[in-house]
Amino acid sequence: MIETMTSDGMLARLEALTARLEAQEARIAGLEAENARLSAALSTPTVAPPAAPVTTSRRGMLRHVVGASAAAALLLVAKEAATAEATANVSLNGPSTTQYGLAASVGASGSVVLPALGSTTHSVIGSEVTSFESSFYTPTMGSGVLGLRAVTNAAGVQGINATGPGVFGRSASNAGVQGVSTDNAGVLAQGPIGLFATGTGLAGVFGGSNTGGFGFWGNSVTNAGVYGTSTAGPGVRAESTHQYGLYAKGPTYAGVFEGNVFVTGRVVALGGVGASAATATTRTLAEDVGEATLTNGKATVALAQDFADAANGDYWVFLTELADLGGLYVVRKGPKEFEVRSRGGAGQVAQTGRFDYRVVATTVGANNPRQAPLAPPDLTTIKPAPPLPEPPKAPEPPERRR
Repeated sequence: MIETMTSDGMLARLEALTARLEAQEARIAGLEAENARLSAALSTPTVAPPAAPVTTSRRGMLRHVVGASAAAALLLVAKEAATAEATANVSLNGPSTTQYGLAASVGASGSVVLPALGSTTHSVIGSEVTSFESSFYTPTMGSGVLGLRAVTNAAGVQGINATGPGVFGRSASNAGVQGVSTDNAGVLAQGPIGLFATGTGLAGVFGGSNTGGFGFWGNSVTNAGVYGTSTAGPGVRAESTHQYGLYAKGPTYAGVFEGNVFVTGRVVALGGVGASAATATTRTLAEDVGEATLTNGKATVALAQDFADAANGDYWVFLTELADLGGLYVVRKGPKEFEVRSRGGAGQVAQTGRFDYRVVATTVGANNPRQAPLAPPDLTTIKPAPPLPEPPKAPEPPERRR
């Protein structure tokens, strides 16, 4: 339990301690007199202890000290806390039998209200919350410093440094700094570089989502949303075990490549291969190519199923003879096949041989107008990334500063 001690109460307690001190001083004076008597009898010089500092007005001094402390902050004393002592290295030193060493608040009146601590322990608790109706304030782990606030423009714990890190966290086996939010960013970073992260072997930044959101989201109003560079491997690598490795969408071009493009798999272009700048117009087309055999001046060529589904019986056929077949032409185009004949007369040997074909169709859809040609992209609008600064340096361990 925490009790509030006012300046008058503190003064009364200190005056009681002063009375005890005066009694001790009287006892010391008696011992000094006895020591002087014995020393004179033995004719042996003694070393007198240093005289205690003299205070002209002990009550005035105590009132001044207590008044200054009360003006700075409200002092809270734990009833079960052990006596604290000052040393050369620390201002306050001493154990506590409660779940915290010190609890403090600024501007609060009455006893400080603390949340349910459960089994957690804390070295220092700073609280300016007067009630804990929500379990949100219940700590889930122990800490060196626990800060509690319920103000929008205030932080639970704040670190400020003019030259070094504002907050430094280090862990041997877990995250150095962890931030959690129920409906906003877990960690908010602002600056010329919002977040600078370096990895020692796995990744500089890892983003993951298990609720249907994005693992990583990059956004920019004037430059690239995501920029990746590498001196040895790919600048950006995209991989998926279920769907697309990379999905790109844009009002003009979904992708722009400055350099050669290498593809190990198939290329499926539902919109057809785009026309060059010299082509007047184009449509969304589907096509298929192959080779067939003319026998006795005729051949029937079956269409691939995916092309037949896209063409829906409306397509063009282009033929190329691989030998002198007397001239070829299409006599019938069906939804699943087309028939080819030779112009040569009956019984001619040239009516048997191989030929190539190419079939082209507009994709299925009521609205498939001829489209204007695409203009080449303006590569000057792609801004290069600025050089990265040196990574922030972590504070040196104490043993290195000696």
